[in-house]
This record gives sequence, C-alpha cells and structure tokens, in this order.
Amino acid sequence: MQPSKSRARAEKYPLIEVSRGKDKKEALAGLAKWKKQHPRVAEHLEPADVLVDQMRGRSSAWYRIRLNLQHVPEKIRPRTPSPTRKRA
Repeated sequence: MQPSKSRARAEKYPLIEVSRGKDKKEALAGLAKWKKQHPRVAEHLEPADVLVDQMRGRSSAWYRIRLNLQHVPEKIRPRTPSPTRKRA
C-alpha cells in the first residue's frame, strides 16, 4: 500500500504552528515572541517559510501562523507548540 500524499508532504515539509490571533496583528505579535524564544531557529527561516493563514470560524475569522522548517537543521528544530487562541 502506498503512503498517502498528505503524509509524504508532511514529511518533506515539516510545519509547526507557532501563533494564533483574532486578527493578523495579534498573530504576528505571537510570531515575534516565538522568534525571541527561538533565535537559533529563526535565523534559518526564509521569508517564504512563514505561512500566514486566515481561518474562518462559525461567526468570525482568525489568523494562524505556521513555519516551514525545511531550512532548519533537524538537530535544532523545536517540537510543535500548542498555541493559544484568544477569543473576542
């Protein structure tokens, strides 16, 4: 049986979610805080590695920021955090 395409993609491009917010500004503030906590990892990130997504809930939109860690050496890759989302 062949592995699913999504699993192969996940292994090729390791993504972690680092921030959520009720608006883009709040999500980007969370990213800045994460970068301060992980400076060795942040120095390896390229602009295209920062993925900002607008998500839709039942009644409102919110933002999440994911990082593609493909350019970060495996030895220093952080584990996936559990981001907190503030609700309005």
